[in-house]
Amino acid sequence: FGVEFFPGEKPWGVKVDVVMPSAMQNDVHMEHAEKIAACGAKYYIEVANMPTTNDALQYLMSQKHMIVAPSKAVNAGGVAVSGLEMSQNSERLVWTAEEVDEKLKGIMGTDGLFLHFLKNEIADFAVGARAAGFGAIIAAAGMAAQGIVPVFAVYSSFLQRAYDSLIHDAALSNLHVVLAVDRAGLVGADGETHHGCFDPLFLSGIPNMTVLCPASFAELRVMLRRAVLEMDGPVAVRYPRGGEGVYRDCCADAPVVTLRGGEDITLLGYGTMVDELLRASDILAQSGVRAGVVKLNQISPISRETAMEIGRCHRLLIAEECIGAGCVGQRIAGILAENGLAPKRLILKNLGKSIVAHGTVSELRHAAGLDAEAFVRCVMEVCHEQ
Repeated sequence: FGVEFFPGEKPWGVKVDVVMPSAMQNDVHMEHAEKIAACGAKYYIEVANMPTTNDALQYLMSQKHMIVAPSKAVNAGGVAVSGLEMSQNSERLVWTAEEVDEKLKGIMGTDGLFLHFLKNEIADFAVGARAAGFGAIIAAAGMAAQGIVPVFAVYSSFLQRAYDSLIHDAALSNLHVVLAVDRAGLVGADGETHHGCFDPLFLSGIPNMTVLCPASFAELRVMLRRAVLEMDGPVAVRYPRGGEGVYRDCCADAPVVTLRGGEDITLLGYGTMVDELLRASDILAQSGVRAGVVKLNQISPISRETAMEIGRCHRLLIAEECIGAGCVGQRIAGILAENGLAPKRLILKNLGKSIVAHGTVSELRHAAGLDAEAFVRCVMEVCHEQ
């Protein structure tokens, strides 16, 4: 092909505009990074998985004349498609190209909105990658102590590993660290290790921690802005994998908001669980049952006033995609009982104490009794009790 071969040498010192390492991990070291920067490359795009050593990547990212695209961003779509392929293979599913494209847009959509919002609307911030471990929390706490507002984007299941650091490095000094908690609730195709069903429990128990739960993209935008620009102390904004559901409004101003009135029973939830509750309310209305829907925007702290606003009903169903012990429903029930406002009938719907298996979100919700049809059956039984 008329190309000269240089045995034993690497191409990183060749003068080019775009450098795209595409073969293997840790192939580009500091000495190579210095050559790449010196040759005047404008773009450094990691096509392989982590082809650059950490020190070399940090050096390249510090070059003002160069745009660097790390592999975690470049390969995110490929990793997502691999996950979809695994789901198809394990469950013998057949999807059209259009269905795959829609699923991919759902998976990538929240990340894109999150990064676009931070880049274009908030100037003084630092964004953390989805690191796994307490080191990122320590780094974020150090930034906050210096007056920077760090935003650490992290999977809920990875954040579990940083519990000790959250308490000692962020909460103890009441530092303004913002956690963008991705994969909150059931995640579907990511598998049983990635479900975000513990963070409502352990985050709510951390002193000074505020936990916000948007249910739509519009609410995510408002709550993230508030967390960065208007709030103090550690703040977590938790959101699910993928896109939004039927609820696409923005009612993010108050800790709790009533989406729909109803005298027979109140259905309470947070995050995208409100989609199932609204659907259940529609189905129940066809049978003459008036089911109100109330949405929690903030699950920690829960004030006495918030709980009392929820407790103005004689039947209450609380649904959430988290483990049962210490869940939000139990905390609300305790506050209501303590103030003599316990409902005549209380139903807590959650994941219990079991390990959630692999499956699509709809399949897992159905298996756990956390879909609209299960809520309808439960409400009909309760409303017909003597």
